[in-house]
Amino acid sequence: MKNDFFKKLKERYEFFMEGRNGPDKISNFLFIVYLLIGVLKYFSPIAVYVAILQYILLAYILFRVLSHKKEKRYSETVKFDHTVKGWEFYIDRLKLRAENFPEYSFRTCRHCGEFLKIKRKFGIVKVTCTLCGKVNSYFLL
Repeated sequence: MKNDFFKKLKERYEFFMEGRNGPDKISNFLFIVYLLIGVLKYFSPIAVYVAILQYILLAYILFRVLSHKKEKRYSETVKFDHTVKGWEFYIDRLKLRAENFPEYSFRTCRHCGEFLKIKRKFGIVKVTCTLCGKVNSYFLL
């Protein structure tokens, strides 16, 4: 009997969500931001305004999840993925710098923009780019 109730509830949910966008990467990200704003609300002197921001964000999340315009939401998700890829690239470079900080220095090639990893020495160091083959000279401390 209890199992039938949950089965019917699941069927009603699936019927309701038919043709709708449903949760996607952007709505998941916004929900995490919503939770972080909820925590921030307790430490903020302007808690009322933060709470209003939180409710506006929740309304937008629900709008995205319940939207019937799948093509428009998909194009927004593609733009979001492109933006996130740019940040992932930047964060990966920061991780590489942090892991190799004491013994390596990092520069970009002046000709092609390739990210170069240079053994840390004092003075002028000449490095050949692995991508374009041009020689770059850098002053390291």
